[in-house]
Amino acid sequence: MKIKLLLLFTIIVLNTQLFAKKQNEVIIDAKEKIVVGLILDSTGLGDRAENDSCYSGLQQAVEDGYVTLRVKIATDDASFYSIAEEFVSNRVNLIYTINSSKKKFLMDVSTKYPKTTFVGIDVLFKESELRNNLYGVTFKEQDGGYLAGVVAGNMTYKYFNRNDNLNEINRVGVILGENNSSIKRYELGFFAGVKSVNQACEIISININNLDNPEKGAKALKDLSAKGVDIVFSVADKSDSGVFSSAEELGVLVIAANRDLNQVSSNILTSVVKKLSVSTYLMTRDYISGTISTGGNIRYGLNEIPELEKPKN
Repeated sequence: MKIKLLLLFTIIVLNTQLFAKKQNEVIIDAKEKIVVGLILDSTGLGDRAENDSCYSGLQQAVEDGYVTLRVKIATDDASFYSIAEEFVSNRVNLIYTINSSKKKFLMDVSTKYPKTTFVGIDVLFKESELRNNLYGVTFKEQDGGYLAGVVAGNMTYKYFNRNDNLNEINRVGVILGENNSSIKRYELGFFAGVKSVNQACEIISININNLDNPEKGAKALKDLSAKGVDIVFSVADKSDSGVFSSAEELGVLVIAANRDLNQVSSNILTSVVKKLSVSTYLMTRDYISGTISTGGNIRYGLNEIPELEKPKN
């Protein structure tokens, strides 16, 4: 039986709708006057990871009648600023963006537009960097990575004779889409989890430096398979599709990250589910209700209730 490894133990049923992009923009209307903006990088929607999860949570807020949602895709760093300016001029109240690389952008725009609230997903701010209108939402991905490592470390060694896809070589792999802090936490947790149950296991890590290149994902999986790797933990967003297709071709088992992808491929052993959709939904709801009023960092993990850290005066 496939397993779902949850980073955030909060369950909300989210209805996923088909959407169409027109000039890199999606607009969903609701009755409320609160307007939420989501600025995505060039990976866009359909990544089966953070972008889709964040969109899904905000979409649920639309369906519940809380907000009107505007989504735009930034093609480069400069366009993040122009989109933020456009959103503010059109009275967007709450603006989300994703990835730790957007920290400077968020600090700049939150200072320039103090009446608009900004949220950085996977962005952790120092106390001195926080503003009253600026939030960082991060996850302890190392927790989920650790559990994935425990599964991989046990399966490749203790239980290799129970699955035709496994071999006697005590070796597992990791495929990274890039080297950002969120993905690195997954990798570090995975290494620790494997070693906690299988100290002798060799772990090979490949960084393809591209979140939207299935061909590179496929090649990385093939390279690992050629070295005897039978289980791979893949954290590569859209590049994962190439990983999955090669895994089916070569008989390698894959542990997926961020969303429940157990039904995507018969070779997915399990998924580490990072409930980003829940966190964005709750953040939006609490903003509208006035439960939160000053900036801070919000962190999610396996053991703690989500906690808001407010900047000290």
